[in-house]
This record gives sequence, C-alpha cells and structure tokens, in this order.
Amino acid sequence: EDVNRITSYSGTYSDDEEAFVLDNTFGSGWKQEVLSAGKKYFGLPYLMGAVGPQAFDCSGFTQKAYKDVGIDIPRLADEQYNICEKYGFAKVSDDNFNLSKLQPGDLIFFKDTYNDGTFPVGTITHVGIYEGNGKFMHASSSRGVISGVDLTSYVSGVKFGGACRYTKWGV
Repeated sequence: EDVNRITSYSGTYSDDEEAFVLDNTFGSGWKQEVLSAGKKYFGLPYLMGAVGPQAFDCSGFTQKAYKDVGIDIPRLADEQYNICEKYGFAKVSDDNFNLSKLQPGDLIFFKDTYNDGTFPVGTITHVGIYEGNGKFMHASSSRGVISGVDLTSYVSGVKFGGACRYTKWGV
C-alpha cells in the first residue's frame, strides 16, 4: 500500500471564507519534489480545462505537480480547497493574510478571480503553489505556467482564499 497517496476524499462547499493549513507529516523532502515537479511545466500555455501535458489551467497544474510526487488531489480549485477544509487545522483567513504561516509546497487559494458572474461571490476560483520567500507558481490565464510571482503584490489585486498544507493521508 502506498501510504503517501491520497486514496479518498470528500468535502462540501462552505461559504466560510477560511481555509486551513494541514500538518506536514511527509517531512520536508516532498515539498521540494512538488516544486521541482511544477518547474517541469514552466512555459507551457494556459488553457481553461486543461490538465497537461501540453497546456494547463490553474488547478490542472497543481493537480499534476502533486500527482507527479504521488499525491492525488481533486481536479478543481474549489474541490482542492474543500479537501483542505475537511482535513485541516491551524486556520489561515483571507481577512488575515499572513505570509509567515506559509511553507514551500503549500497550495494557496484565491477567490472571486472571475468578475463576470460565472461563479457565486466567495467561490475559490484560482490556486497556485507557494515557493517560499514570498513567491508562488501558478498557471496564469495570460502568461501560462510561471514562477516567481510576488504573492503580496498578487493578493493586492485579488482576494486571498487561504492555504493548505497536504499531509500523509491513509485510506
């Protein structure tokens, strides 16, 4: 049995504007592996609904980077957020964005990134991977898969939705 693989998950959408940071029991090595996996895709274009290998949307990118290191996470950004709510603790609120709580490899979530009425207000609509030193990587709709994005500057233009640190989950 591969104990590093998430084999089941569930969750429900909540209007609560918080996410959770999960305890890390893998050790720090897997975090670097996730970052290295993500870096393999730098420069690929963004395409809504794409999960690779020639293009990605934001959650397709995070799902693939995690899958490359043996961690299965849900497909969509809001589903990835909901799994964090289900198994998390040590809340990080979007009203209290705190960079010091983040660690490399954490998933970081944003809400209301679509202003066209496509999604209800408060919906998690974007996700990236925290790299450390205030930077993150993500699949940008305008620039494709990129790295080194300043998180503090980015959240000044969108609503931070929280962060999640995946942990070792069993069946």
